[in-house]
Amino acid sequence: YQGRHSAQIPNPDREVVTINNVAGANGFCSRNEYNITPLENSIRVRPISSELSILGNCDGSARVKQGNSSVMVGIWGPVEVKQSKEDPEKCVIETTVKAATGQGSPLDKMYEEALRQTCEQIVITSAHPRTCIQVIVQVESEDGAILAVMKNALCLALMDAGIPMRSMFAGVSCVEQENGELMWDPTADEEEESTAKYTFCLREQ
Repeated sequence: YQGRHSAQIPNPDREVVTINNVAGANGFCSRNEYNITPLENSIRVRPISSELSILGNCDGSARVKQGNSSVMVGIWGPVEVKQSKEDPEKCVIETTVKAATGQGSPLDKMYEEALRQTCEQIVITSAHPRTCIQVIVQVESEDGAILAVMKNALCLALMDAGIPMRSMFAGVSCVEQENGELMWDPTADEEEESTAKYTFCLREQ
């Protein structure tokens, strides 16, 4: 990741959220490894809403809406796993991302890997060896910052399922504009016009 030490916030209509610890999409890092100091130590995001236990056929579920992006996550497990896949020291994490429309794309596979790695770092996998935790992510609508919305829904679904975790976590996305400024929680159009896109994961320490 590449970042700047400050960010100009061009849209004053967004809510303010303060961030403390910053991490890349595929892992966490401490403040002294990567540090962003946004304008006035805050970032602005679109309105966020969430629901828990929205699915009756799984162990935990959640829906998160962020602006016009909406994601639903279902958790099954820990459940038995085929002997060929089981790990005697920890549970196996399986993630599946389903697009809102059409068939899956290589980008969906990237999302699956990012979410799986987040789970492996957050979930206490040693608590349930020789089992599997299945994560199904359904994108209901997409209008930017979709990986961050997935991570937020994932955290709530894991919590709803009672999966032991090392900490809570949250996702946030930003884009770099042509003038070098950062815009937090971009829409799809803002992502399309940007020169670079970043997704970070925040966790408790």
